[in-house]
Amino acid sequence: MTASNAKAPEFGAPFQMSIPANGNSATAPDGAERTYNIAAVDRALDLLEALARIGPATLAALAEDAGMTRTPGFRLLRTMQARGFATRTARGGFGAWVRAGEC
Repeated sequence: MTASNAKAPEFGAPFQMSIPANGNSATAPDGAERTYNIAAVDRALDLLEALARIGPATLAALAEDAGMTRTPGFRLLRTMQARGFATRTARGGFGAWVRAGEC
């Protein structure tokens, strides 16, 4: 069943959704799997994991390692830089930096 042919529950009908103990996804009454991950947060964390794996690197290397193109990689890294979670290297690449005492 896809979203386009899913039947909406009738108004006033009880709605139940089960969420497994691991909290990663849920099953709706129609049997469809639902996840509650926020894609932008997932991508930002992919970049931080790439920084942890390969260390300070160019935007192209980090984006490739994180499985994304350079445009969203650049925007996410600049956001992290503005918030103090990434730095620019002397050669123009990016490095990770976690603010002391906050994590």
